Amino acid sequence: MKKLLFSILFSSFFVIGATAQTKDITGTVTNEKNEGITGASVKVKTTSQSAFTDDNGTFSLPGVPDTAILVISAKGYQEQEVSVQDKATLTIILAKAASALNPADRRKRK
Repeated sequence: MKKLLFSILFSSFFVIGATAQTKDITGTVTNEKNEGITGASVKVKTTSQSAFTDDNGTFSLPGVPDTAILVISAKGYQEQEVSVQDKATLTIILAKAASALNPADRRKRK
């Protein structure tokens, strides 16, 4: 009986500890001109948790683990991965995808 009680208490300790290591993340996704990107996807890698940016490029994700990697993508932009670590507020600048550049811009990059 003591072993069972100890196992239950020990398991509870890890469950409480795991939930205590999450935080709410807010941020802004912009382009290189510092303009908010509407409708960008912000996903917690290897989970189904995600959000989309609003008209100003801002997003909010509750209960994100400190160890999480966010995957940010938007049509016409290069996908980017960002580590959450000790940050609660993020500013993410997405670069235009090469396929989204006009032909003159593509020639300049070569």
